[in-house]
Amino acid sequence: MNKIVLEGYPVDRLPEDIQRQIVDANSVRLIVETSVDPTHRLQANLEDIFAARQPPYLSADEIMEEIHKGRYENS
Repeated sequence: MNKIVLEGYPVDRLPEDIQRQIVDANSVRLIVETSVDPTHRLQANLEDIFAARQPPYLSADEIMEEIHKGRYENS
């Protein structure tokens, strides 16, 4: 989680619906807290892992090579 604190933030730069709730102030302390969705972070990490791993299968050329070597038999 990140926290941003702005002291003396001008009221006229706030959205209008918030400005209407602030009556007698020219500036305010603006605190913004952000959070990161943990599933989004996990997804990015899993994508990196899958991209870095060796494929668990043979390519078409490797399969054809195995067939020509006689390593596969018809049952």
